[in-house]
Amino acid sequence: MFSDRLAQLKENCGLLCQQISDKNGVPHVTVSHILGEVNVGALNAHYEGGETVDIASLKKKKLINSECKRIKILARGELDKPLTIYAESFSQKAIEKIKQQGGRAVRLKCLSSKPDQQMK
Repeated sequence: MFSDRLAQLKENCGLLCQQISDKNGVPHVTVSHILGEVNVGALNAHYEGGETVDIASLKKKKLINSECKRIKILARGELDKPLTIYAESFSQKAIEKIKQQGGRAVRLKCLSSKPDQQMK
């Protein structure tokens, strides 16, 4: 059953997963270098107002590991400019900070470069 779930994760989301077992032999999945987490404070420091933030630009600015396949935007730090941010996941506080500055938080589907839905 667990190996079926692992295969489903790999197929559906393109995750680079590795199956390991804990000290009791219970299987777990580790996902390394897949999800890049970026705080709005880092975006504020590295982007100009009106710019678009996506996985390619984050890699180019070395804000995430080049192996990352997905992005999560977190709320630590201040944001004082409007940005359009494309990511697979956002914390609720990050969405609030982005919208407060007139920016857009656009959630992407797994392994898709097309917007899934805009955070309202």
